[in-house]
Amino acid sequence: MTQKAVHNKYSKSTFKNLSVNCISNYNVMIKTALIALLSLASLNGFAQSATEKQDEKIYDHYIGAQVGQLLMHLFNSNANSIGTGNPYLVTYSMNSRKSGWGVRFGAGYNTTSNSTALSSSTATTDNNDIQFRAGVEKTYELSDKWTAGTGFDLVMNSQNDRSVASNYNYQYDTITTTTNYRVFTLGGGVFGKVNYHLGKKVLIGTEASMYYLAGTKEQTTDVVTAYVNNPTTATGTKSRPSIHQGNFNLPIVVYLILKF
Repeated sequence: MTQKAVHNKYSKSTFKNLSVNCISNYNVMIKTALIALLSLASLNGFAQSATEKQDEKIYDHYIGAQVGQLLMHLFNSNANSIGTGNPYLVTYSMNSRKSGWGVRFGAGYNTTSNSTALSSSTATTDNNDIQFRAGVEKTYELSDKWTAGTGFDLVMNSQNDRSVASNYNYQYDTITTTTNYRVFTLGGGVFGKVNYHLGKKVLIGTEASMYYLAGTKEQTTDVVTAYVNNPTTATGTKSRPSIHQGNFNLPIVVYLILKF
């Protein structure tokens, strides 16, 4: 065999080996890339799943306000003189999406101030009432549009009223009567409610409740008489009886509720 033939033989063999090695390396690169892509896809899917579980809501929150009372507070300064039987103007609740159990709160504040003045008398009246409740509840999905709930509330009511009346007689004597009326009660009871979903985030609802309350009622009356030609005299009376009462509130109020 000549030197040229040997050179050609080894050249062809070397090229063949290089080609096989290149193809083999290429296949390895492809497999490596595919494995890397699959690994990244798996990691991405796992991370996305973990993020979705982390971002999944556990509780639903609800804020409500009495529609009628809210409108009257906005457009009528004497709205508090109109009673509804349910004093809780604003409500809040938080419920588990899984079980329906949750907590709820309600608060109300009523204040009125009136005054009159005549030629022989003047009178002023100030009323301040505070109501608060806190409880636990269980909600139920009746359908896609309707939900209901029942539970137990603890209730606190505070009423503080004051009135001052002055009368003048012909001898310019003045009789001023000041009356302070305070009521404080604690209690609890059961309730039931039903809500209708106007949309995903907006509901309307109503509720009925039955509470038992106990507390004290204190009333003091002071009478001061200012004479023109005689010394001023003052008298006073005070009473503080205990009170026990049961309240049943019919479902006549409507709440506008926002869910978030």
